Amino acid sequence: MTLTAHFIDKEWNYQKHIISFSLVLNHKGDTIGRKIEEVLMEWGIRNVSTITVDSASSNDMVVSYLNKRLMNKNGLMGEGDYFHMRFIRSSPQRALKFKECIDICNITYKKLLSLDVSTRWNSTYIMLEAVEKYQAAFDKLEGEGSGYLTWFGVAGPPTSDDWKYFEYLWDF
Repeated sequence: MTLTAHFIDKEWNYQKHIISFSLVLNHKGDTIGRKIEEVLMEWGIRNVSTITVDSASSNDMVVSYLNKRLMNKNGLMGEGDYFHMRFIRSSPQRALKFKECIDICNITYKKLLSLDVSTRWNSTYIMLEAVEKYQAAFDKLEGEGSGYLTWFGVAGPPTSDDWKYFEYLWDF
């Protein structure tokens, strides 16, 4: 497992450092969560604003474990409201259905949605920049049924609170 920290230093310069290459004994969420917590403690990192993970199902447990542990230590920005953001999983059928919703909503924005790349901090920014333009299409997609809830996996689709948190994060 590779753990990368992204932060703004005292001079307001963006920094990105790999802080750990770790062997994890198994892919269970608690095991990975404990290892991340251990690395954070080794580096003296007490406050965390967000986490980016791939779409492996065990990462839902990682996020849950870290959220609880960091919350207990008052180490989450905004009480954890921005700790983990949810977005749609991709497949050709889902992309086509989403495009139909974009057309129905008369959205003319041309940039496509992209997923996070955990090793590229700016990919989160690029993803958020585009997703805001497609909120109406997400809302339309929800009304279409077609297994909408399952498209998002365990985390579920964006809720009204997710959109509110997105606005706060985007303003920041």
